Amino acid sequence: MSPLEWCAREIRLPVKTSANPGRYNLDRYPYIRGPLEAAGDPTVEQIVLVWATQLGKTTLLQVLLAALAVTNPSPAMLARRSCSMCTDVR
Repeated sequence: MSPLEWCAREIRLPVKTSANPGRYNLDRYPYIRGPLEAAGDPTVEQIVLVWATQLGKTTLLQVLLAALAVTNPSPAMLARRSCSMCTDVR
């Protein structure tokens, strides 16, 4: 199963931290499909996101890490600006 398929099936965004809680609706954010598809492609070595603020990059990274942990377990890391931001990932 690809990360895109897994996210569409399994991810639910919480009411407390999401402007659009519930199922991770990829139809609402069609630009997120590309990076999720690329993450599941073994020939892709690097994904670059050049997006404006508040477009879902952090959420994308969080659900992508979750998807990869389930669909293709391997070492991974999410880096943030400060230690407190790292421990506060929801």
